Amino acid sequence: MDSSPSSVNVGTPSIVNVPTPSSVNVPTPFSLYVDASDRPEGRDAATKKRNGKAPEIVPNYMLSADDREIMEGNRLTTKEQIDFLQKRLSDYQWEAEADERSEAIQNLIAQRMNEYVNRRILQPNPPPRRRRRNIKSDREEGHKQLYNDYFMDPVYPEELFRRRFRMHKHLFMRIVNALSANDRFFQQRVGGNGRPSFSPLQRCTTALRVLAYGTSTDSVDEYLRMSDTSIWDSLKLFVEGVISCFGNEYQRRPNPQDLGRLLHMGQAREFPGMLGSIDCMHWEWKNCPTAWAGQYAERSSKPLVILEAVASYDLWIWHAFFGTPGSLNDINVLERSPLFYDVLEESAPPVNFSVNGTDYNMGYYLTDGIYPG
Repeated sequence: MDSSPSSVNVGTPSIVNVPTPSSVNVPTPFSLYVDASDRPEGRDAATKKRNGKAPEIVPNYMLSADDREIMEGNRLTTKEQIDFLQKRLSDYQWEAEADERSEAIQNLIAQRMNEYVNRRILQPNPPPRRRRRNIKSDREEGHKQLYNDYFMDPVYPEELFRRRFRMHKHLFMRIVNALSANDRFFQQRVGGNGRPSFSPLQRCTTALRVLAYGTSTDSVDEYLRMSDTSIWDSLKLFVEGVISCFGNEYQRRPNPQDLGRLLHMGQAREFPGMLGSIDCMHWEWKNCPTAWAGQYAERSSKPLVILEAVASYDLWIWHAFFGTPGSLNDINVLERSPLFYDVLEESAPPVNFSVNGTDYNMGYYLTDGIYPG
């Protein structure tokens, strides 16, 4: 069957008259379901169909049980319906009311062919896609405001910077410079529209504000002129960039040189042999799955996650173990953490010190009263 793309109305196909064998059984009646909304009078039927009611049955044809199973059980495309109906016209020449049935099927084939040509071959222009609203947020003004408030001739003093950024300015600038040098995402470039992208100060500031205050990603949109998608991308790449740039230096266990420095500072504070302080912090898990709520709940009945950390006097974190349920206490967390794996494997660096005339060859951590002595 050839369909010309230059014409919409295909017309009525001719019928191949094949004599019907005498052994062919007369098919049983079957109602072919057609979408009633295709006809002008089918609006009420289409409304009922959308409301969950059965569609209108139009029209009635005579099909066999096998044909009924194909048309009803399988969701045929328009082209498949055309091929199916034409094959039935070729296979059968019904004895009773053959002309009426043939004419009805021819009309249905013509209708389906017109639909196929209109939708698949001529390819009419699709409806316009809905585009997201483009808000001109003036990112240049956001960078200028941030730069004037904290960096150029700062409006806010150093102590306010430390409180709002959770770090000193020199440390923040070290992170910004490292990310700008190693990641193109944090480099300010000119886009195809001739406008500069977000500055490294804007990207790092939004990431730190979300981390420091635990707010949503669009909470600083009015101040820094960044959308929630841009802030979310900055947050993810900020965390990955910090790990990539500083992980080898700060995410490690102390080496012999670090141990010597820690022991020296502990001796100066009258704690000889101390390697740091250990404690646990509980974090509320707001979106904890219901099935895990009982396992992670503490006495307050709120799901919590525990962070075990070891830090030195200069706030250098030498050990972090995160993710244990809040139902555990500090001793249970210590039993699960890898803090003393090197001691058990006898690979820990030697630590020698003397207290009240007694020599020791292992260091210790300063703890609170729950830990055993």
